Amino acid sequence: MMSCATSDNVVVNPYLKKRKRPQTSPQPLSCETSQSTGRTVSEEHRSCPSPSSSKRVVNNNNSNNNSRNKISNDTIDTDSSTIENVSASASALIISAADKAGMEGIDRSKIDAIILRESGNSLYMQQQRKRDEKVNQRIQHMKERLQDASPKEYQVTAELEEQLETYIRQAPTRSTCVVIDMDMFYMACELLTRPHLKDVPACVGHGMITTSNYVARRYGVRSAMAGFIGDKLVEELSGGTQKLHHVPSNFALYREKSRIVKDVLREYDPFNMKSYSLDEAYLDIGPYLATYLQHQEWTHEQIRDHLLQSKTTITTTATTTHHNHNLSAVSMEYLQSLSSLACMQAANKVVAQLRERVTTATGGLTCSAGVAPNVSLAKIASDKNKPNGQLLVDPSRVLDFVHSLPIRKIPGIGRVTEKMLQQVCNVHTVQDLYQQRGLVQWLFQPATAEFLLRACVGCNGSSNSSSSSSFTSSDFGMDDDEPNTGAGDASAGAATTTCDQQKGISRERTFSSESDWSQLCMRLEDIARKLFQDMTHKAVLAHTVTVKVKLTSFDVLSKGQSMKRGVYIQSPEELVDCASQLFAQIRSQFKKDHAKDGSRFSVRLLGIRCSNLISESLFQSSSEQGSMNKYLTTTPLENGNEWAKSDDKESDPSKNRDDSKVRTVNKYVHRNNVARRIRSPIHGRHHGLGNDDRGGTTSVSSTAGVSPPRILVTPNEEKEQFPINRTVEKERVNCPLCSREFPADDNAGLNSHIDTCLNSSTVRRTIEEVDSQRPTPSASRKPKRLTDFWTSSS
Repeated sequence: MMSCATSDNVVVNPYLKKRKRPQTSPQPLSCETSQSTGRTVSEEHRSCPSPSSSKRVVNNNNSNNNSRNKISNDTIDTDSSTIENVSASASALIISAADKAGMEGIDRSKIDAIILRESGNSLYMQQQRKRDEKVNQRIQHMKERLQDASPKEYQVTAELEEQLETYIRQAPTRSTCVVIDMDMFYMACELLTRPHLKDVPACVGHGMITTSNYVARRYGVRSAMAGFIGDKLVEELSGGTQKLHHVPSNFALYREKSRIVKDVLREYDPFNMKSYSLDEAYLDIGPYLATYLQHQEWTHEQIRDHLLQSKTTITTTATTTHHNHNLSAVSMEYLQSLSSLACMQAANKVVAQLRERVTTATGGLTCSAGVAPNVSLAKIASDKNKPNGQLLVDPSRVLDFVHSLPIRKIPGIGRVTEKMLQQVCNVHTVQDLYQQRGLVQWLFQPATAEFLLRACVGCNGSSNSSSSSSFTSSDFGMDDDEPNTGAGDASAGAATTTCDQQKGISRERTFSSESDWSQLCMRLEDIARKLFQDMTHKAVLAHTVTVKVKLTSFDVLSKGQSMKRGVYIQSPEELVDCASQLFAQIRSQFKKDHAKDGSRFSVRLLGIRCSNLISESLFQSSSEQGSMNKYLTTTPLENGNEWAKSDDKESDPSKNRDDSKVRTVNKYVHRNNVARRIRSPIHGRHHGLGNDDRGGTTSVSSTAGVSPPRILVTPNEEKEQFPINRTVEKERVNCPLCSREFPADDNAGLNSHIDTCLNSSTVRRTIEEVDSQRPTPSASRKPKRLTDFWTSSS
């Protein structure tokens, strides 16, 4: 059973003293027994830590001593009031300094002082203070709202209590979601060939540290830290007895080791294993666990082969996602029939075996694991017993587990949201969040409030019972700098959002400041082509392209563009062209905004993001269906050889402004489902909605004696109703005019037959019946009869 270890709040030392070189190095911690009590749980690659206080903590009138913008020790005053201000800024500035596993017990005050001295007046810090000032303004606005409100407005309502009870009631009762997190992955890969660095401070990367070993973390060295700051930390905190060793990165090695790890993980979850970085993966071991408990005499190889055989059968008979959901649901039903204790013991045993196989396959790399009812809790649990440990969250003790956590431990709560919760709501732990649930619901935007309310009862994150266990990065979707407002991509942070593929794919590159336009364009093209290779590897196409530019001043500019409806980026040249146009627009706007001050367009980072993805196979299927729909949803014009969209709003007004009779006839034809809208029938399914030319839905009526209700599926519905891999031999479709049956995959035959039917007497008789029911037109103008179109065309 799981031991629900609690995480104590990290108390920041409120006193920053003058720089004083310590005489002894920090006491080392045992790597085998260290337990993370930090606040963040994701292996994020952030830039230098940012402040969350707008007060100046340094004397900016002093000149910089060198290119690193050092600040003299004398600028850090020891006056008690100044110390408090400096401390508040410092603790917010390096809020993540004690987040990583292996950084417990470090002297925060000394580390804060060193980082402030080395980079407190850098361009990055100046930019972060500007951002923080905006956050402070938002916080002040929220406080004013709160002061003007009556307590009754934000009290806990019966509806809110019922909502939270629903979240808890719908939560899975078995822990089958697993998050695997490799221990100091890049550094561990290097230690395989450099074992002499195991017991000395070492890191990967020079200018920017990508990761560090556990010895270096005891000195405050962590990922996304500037290399020279890491050097200073180790040098000063060790009293000059230690030196930080830098190892150049070797991503070819890291990718190969990551591939080996994921091959092992797929043996335990061949259906839903997802990974969005080299060192992390998300699994649903429900099917494996159910098979393991049903056939306890089977070996791992037998269970693996059984699951692989099931996957092969699934992909050849029906939609993979749909069948995976059924398989996960069946597995969950079986696990629920067993005792909770038996399931937890089996899960612990299976995950321990998995971790051992990873270590063996990679030649010594270790990983930590979290097992929980949903992905978010599993992610938190994976960080608890690092390195080389695991933790299972008992579903019956979820509230006890989450209520003891600092709010920053919740994946998706970043720096800004944490500051707003602390300063406006006095919320520091998840238990505080639960107690202030009424205020949170009233104060925040609906999407953010729902995310926070789910988090306070441990129900945020995808689970195998709510979907097909397709884990996405949106399970950790709030931005570090901005809270989720429910707009755009940020809305993906809502815990209920799941999908069968990731929502976006991106690439970005940081480099030395560059202002040469041709060089920047070459860098952008290189990024675009590599990004398209990534998309090709994943077999996806993109509808929306966004270019991100970070200036030397650390200002971030971005601009996005969506293609026309139904159009997707299908070649690297198209992506390069689109990204280049957006980049040029960003540059033009920058020059326009800075025409007076003459600022240079100097860039230090370029990135491209492709979103609104669709699989290539689904796009091809949609294109074929769309071509058929376009033909079937047209109306003949007066000249008999032109075609217009059937929707009057989409038609050219100049072509039909005098054709009131034709519009009247079209209205009746539409009501009888004969001429204006012909829908492809789906055998055995009679739904009440169709799709118009603009992607909306329109109601379908049916008249006795005409065709039964038909449906033209939308792209989203098509995923479920027209799966990519299903067999369609038994599917039949009917001609909407004469009801003759055709194979569902015989589009050519159906098209040819409809051409014949459109010129047959059947349609003419139907039109005549409709025409006899239409209102009598005005005598001042004699409109043409709809049947004249066929006469003239023939």
